[in-house]
Amino acid sequence: PILSHPLQVADLARRYPEGRFIMTHGGQLDSSGWSMTDAEYVMHRHPNLIMETSCLFAGELLERLPLELGGDRPVCGSHSPWLHLGLEKKRLDRAHLPEETKRRILGENAQNLFGSLQCHDSKK
Repeated sequence: PILSHPLQVADLARRYPEGRFIMTHGGQLDSSGWSMTDAEYVMHRHPNLIMETSCLFAGELLERLPLELGGDRPVCGSHSPWLHLGLEKKRLDRAHLPEETKRRILGENAQNLFGSLQCHDSKK
């Protein structure tokens, strides 16, 4: 589907525990926040889920999950070209989180996630 509910993403995480899955927009389908509790539920149950933070209009999820689950699972996103990275950074700047956690979300977590991936030559 063009959009996936957090429970659909969690089903993949459950079926493929060796994989890592990025739940974009914090699992939010729109700005209503109606899937926020489902996103939080699945993040607690699937350690192989990563939460991308763009479009998280409800700041409480951005603040609560890194404190509950550790600061290594959220990654900053921009939702470019529809939103602006500066706006997303301001959301994170305003969040009541330790500066170290903010720094990790802004770049270190993505570097660790994508730096750990290996590309394989399919011709070999």
